[in-house]
Amino acid sequence: MANDPEAARGTRADERAHSVMESAQCQQLIARVRRNSNEEIRVVVVGQLRRRIDSGLRQRTRQPLATAQKPTTISSYFSG
Repeated sequence: MANDPEAARGTRADERAHSVMESAQCQQLIARVRRNSNEEIRVVVVGQLRRRIDSGLRQRTRQPLATAQKPTTISSYFSG
């Protein structure tokens, strides 16, 4: 029974089918990981850009307030 070529052929076919199925599942998993990592990268980049924009806006809004508090005279333009 162990030397039955028909049974061995069936086992090899089952193993091949199983490995094809595992390979397809691996490919799907790899594709999903790539998609997720791209989304995560996008989220990180967007977060960094938002932080940079926010800090830039904060600096810009801080700057006019600081200069607006100082009185501006003609002599202040020439004393540089």
